[in-house]
Amino acid sequence: MQTIEKALHQPMPFTTGGQTITDRLTAAKHSLAGSQLGKTICKATTEEVMAPKKKHLDYLLHCTQEPNVSIPSMANLLIERTQNPNWTVVYKALITIHNIMCYGNEVIS
Repeated sequence: MQTIEKALHQPMPFTTGGQTITDRLTAAKHSLAGSQLGKTICKATTEEVMAPKKKHLDYLLHCTQEPNVSIPSMANLLIERTQNPNWTVVYKALITIHNIMCYGNEVIS
């Protein structure tokens, strides 16, 4: 009997605590750069097949109200995530964009 891994013709990502190593490295990169916004976007758009966590969406909505947060930077980070080859990352990025446009600062929508 074929395993799911062979059926999909791709290796299953190694996960720790629900996040893949790639997700953790990307979040760590933003953390080292001092970008809480980038780290939160990476955590909201992980490869994990489940909805983005509410705490990450709430933080991003809060960021839309802050005058010192660059909305174009937020948009660029989210657009970068839509270019990811993993469908779950793209889907979660689109969900996050939708959430921000519906519930974020009216300047965005």
